[in-house]
Amino acid sequence: LGAFSVLVPLAGQASTIGVDKDSYVLQEEPDRNFGTDPQALIKLDKPNNSNGYYTRNTYLGFNIAGIPHITNATLRLNFIDSGLGSTSSSAEYGFAVYGLADVSDNWNENDITWNNAPNPTGGTFLGSFSLIGKGVGLTQFSSSDLVNFLNDDGNGIASIVLVRTTDASSYDYVHAIATRENTLSGAAEQLEVIPEPAAIGMIVVLSAGLLGVRRFFMM
Repeated sequence: LGAFSVLVPLAGQASTIGVDKDSYVLQEEPDRNFGTDPQALIKLDKPNNSNGYYTRNTYLGFNIAGIPHITNATLRLNFIDSGLGSTSSSAEYGFAVYGLADVSDNWNENDITWNNAPNPTGGTFLGSFSLIGKGVGLTQFSSSDLVNFLNDDGNGIASIVLVRTTDASSYDYVHAIATRENTLSGAAEQLEVIPEPAAIGMIVVLSAGLLGVRRFFMM
């Protein structure tokens, strides 16, 4: 029987990282902290709102120390009903995702406010996603820019900011995601990463009808 060998990369093992810190900031109350809230709010207020400035941005921090070079990453967000404002079941909302530079990673969920929060748009734009209506349920965000951002990290902390890009001109609904303080099991924000293959498998195939397959591994 003839035989031939094929070298194939083995898939890296996915790791799920729970959020290490999370909070949101509110423009209307620029010195107030919301670090213990069970939900983090996101909204872009309508321009020149005479009743106040109700824009809210959400900040997430993940401990990624020790994570090897990765090939894929997914941010998991559990959107819940905030009970604030109203919307239409067909209304579409856009969101932008930013990654903060290492020098801005020292924010604390129990101290961050609108006045001291790092500027989200001063970070790296990682991509965007959209929701319909309240968007209740699991939303997963992935992009090559997210992967590059995590691979470029230099201090073991990855800070991500969520900003809504659709303003409240038509509807005043406030979107919300469950935080790590939420009592819903598994509801908090997560980051799933897949590292580069750690090994190469050599498959030896016997050519007559694939009578046998033998696997060897080289670390």
